[in-house]
Amino acid sequence: MHRLSAERINSISRSSSSISRAVVAVEVVVAAAAAAVVVVVVVVVVVVVVVVVVVVVVGTVVLVVVIVVVVVVAVVEEVIVVVVAVVELAVVVILLQTRVAYSTKSQSACHEPDSVNRRNRDPHALRLRWVDRSLQGIAG
Repeated sequence: MHRLSAERINSISRSSSSISRAVVAVEVVVAAAAAAVVVVVVVVVVVVVVVVVVVVVVGTVVLVVVIVVVVVVAVVEEVIVVVVAVVELAVVVILLQTRVAYSTKSQSACHEPDSVNRRNRDPHALRLRWVDRSLQGIAG
């Protein structure tokens, strides 16, 4: 039966911690995107009500044009925030998938004979370290 060394147990623990921090970061991005969508909906409803009131009460075209421009700028700004959040989420998901793939390949390489020397030259282990650093940078 293969027994896990203390070094291997610590490595697994660090990997789990890194993944759980990345998952928390993903949850925060999803919550921020949902909040941004709610803000966009509220802004659009308020602006539509204001435009209707202005058109009925004041009837001035200039004021309506100014309000429409302000609304369009606000909506575009919120859409940009949502797009950035979705891109960040996609990057985190891709990094997590890459990490899992390289982790699996690196673990299989460690079970070969003379694994201590191979680990330093293992391209999967090198990529895995790069992905870990990227995830730590995103998670803060």
